[in-house]
Amino acid sequence: MQHTRSSEAPLVEALLQYVSRRKASFHVPGHKAGKMYQQDPAAAAWLGAIGVVDATELPGLDDLHEPEGAIEEAQRLAAECFQADRTFFLVGGSTVGNLAAIGGSAARDEIIIMQRNVHKSAIHAAMLSGSSVVFVAPEYEEKAGLYGGVRAETIAEALQTYPQAKAVFVTSPNYYGMAVRELERIAAHAHDAGVPLIVDEAHGAHFGFHSRFPRSALQLGADAVIQSTHKMLPAMTMGAMLHLQGDRINIERVQRLLRMLQSSSPSYPIMASLDWARWKLHTGQSALFDDSLTVIDQFVKDLESNECYGVRILDDPMKLLLYDRTKKLTGYVLQAELTKQGIYTEMADERYVVLACSCATDKQDLEHLGSALREIHQGHPSEKKENGDIFSNNKYILPPSISPPISLDYFARRSETKRTITVNVEQSAGMVSAEMVIPYPPGIPLLFPGETITQEAADQLARLRDAGASVQGIKDRAVRTIEVVQSP
Repeated sequence: MQHTRSSEAPLVEALLQYVSRRKASFHVPGHKAGKMYQQDPAAAAWLGAIGVVDATELPGLDDLHEPEGAIEEAQRLAAECFQADRTFFLVGGSTVGNLAAIGGSAARDEIIIMQRNVHKSAIHAAMLSGSSVVFVAPEYEEKAGLYGGVRAETIAEALQTYPQAKAVFVTSPNYYGMAVRELERIAAHAHDAGVPLIVDEAHGAHFGFHSRFPRSALQLGADAVIQSTHKMLPAMTMGAMLHLQGDRINIERVQRLLRMLQSSSPSYPIMASLDWARWKLHTGQSALFDDSLTVIDQFVKDLESNECYGVRILDDPMKLLLYDRTKKLTGYVLQAELTKQGIYTEMADERYVVLACSCATDKQDLEHLGSALREIHQGHPSEKKENGDIFSNNKYILPPSISPPISLDYFARRSETKRTITVNVEQSAGMVSAEMVIPYPPGIPLLFPGETITQEAADQLARLRDAGASVQGIKDRAVRTIEVVQSP
């Protein structure tokens, strides 16, 4: 078909044309173009508009799994915008992109080299594909009190130790806005070994589009990049993209997995929002972020003189790490206090509250935040609380620099035949975990099934529980006990 200009949003336009032509709907979904929502004033207010364009694979609207019209063109324009050779729209978030990229690169019993502090979806991908994982330890940054990315020399050593590896997988940036600072060198090491570099760039879809942002993973040589367009760009929740470049990734395998993993009835509102977000980025480029960066800079400057609350920015100026300078309030408590004031934040840990800004963040948002912090200070003016070292979050993750291959799938398949017992978290050190324990957010597993529980991990899990953290994957929601493998 004839290529359109970057100033167009082909899928959005196709949906609007469909709406203008439609007289009656005799197809799914059952709300019939939002008609049912309009019968209820409350539903009409929030579902009515989106229901109008909640369509299905109709003439002129194309098919995500076999695109040859508006979706094909929208994906082509996305590839052009993000400098990829090929782009796939994802309606199941970055999770489905990680599943497809990892599953398309490493089959059963094949090895993938993986950064230890990855999102749980990368671990699930290894479980589903049956591949074995060689974990490499991330670097700990003392000043921030956080684990960040991996070093290029660690990846090079892992590739030399396991030359049969089929791919390298890293996360850049993480929830805190920390990018892998040697990503270009890591890509070079992977390519020298003849394997692709896969990057979970869920929180970095905006990278490379402003001089103050880090360069994108694609610009730095990654072969497959997964982005949550809904996180830092203005797409709807679950809207994401998988970008490919070069010939090191088997596109046919990735496409086959996407057909399996994505719904056969993908959401047109989500796909259209991907097209629209790309259009805004494509036409606005760096100017899209200028106003938000200006007000963020002013907020950070104003907070520099605040005696109680400070803010730290790592690699991404759109991610603000708010913390209590006096150490009276943990990140969890500060987040709860902000919520009481109507300020909803991305996540919290023992030290920080993570504020995810975007091109939509404006002066009023930050004024509300500043006002809330003043209210919180007034509510805790003389509070004295001994938290110990609340700045030691994530220090517990101290795996070997390079682990031996771990078959997570093997343990999962054998778990039903393994006898387990329940023990107190404080007494679990030295035992083998039978559960995947995931503090959420950020969704990075503290423990994997089959992993020996270190004293540091047991202590950290107890500390997270006592601080009020949410923990997924563990049967005891109160996090007082954990299931472990019974010794022979």
